[in-house]
Amino acid sequence: MKSLRGWAASTLLLVSLAASVARADSTGILTVLVTGLESREGQVIIAVIDSAEAYDAEDRAVRDARPAPAGGSASATFEGLPLGDYAVKVFHDENGNGKLDTNFVGIPKERFGFSNNAMGRFGPPDFEQSRFSLDQPALQIEIETKSF
Repeated sequence: MKSLRGWAASTLLLVSLAASVARADSTGILTVLVTGLESREGQVIIAVIDSAEAYDAEDRAVRDARPAPAGGSASATFEGLPLGDYAVKVFHDENGNGKLDTNFVGIPKERFGFSNNAMGRFGPPDFEQSRFSLDQPALQIEIETKSF
């Protein structure tokens, strides 16, 4: 009976370790490098988004960061993201008001960018244009900001 309990305890330990390894393997680290910044003012707002629905909604990022610009770039690292498809939106919030400033017809006044350096024809690109797969333990993407 004692050996059966020992076997059961060992089996539970192995199953628990295997589950931990599976969870560790199902997440990744995403580093976003934002380039093309023209000043060191304000902050860069980086939003990581995991679906088309969230992409089209405000404040639905699964993760976000607000690094300070330095030397024409900024970066942020997001650890523990579940492996899967994402899109990233960024903008250089030079005046620190927390929003992308636009002119009277909606054209951005601040530098902006999207993963895959995607651009839309008459507005921002959609989720599919910006979508990429986090399918490895670590991935770095670069987004070059643009302005109009």
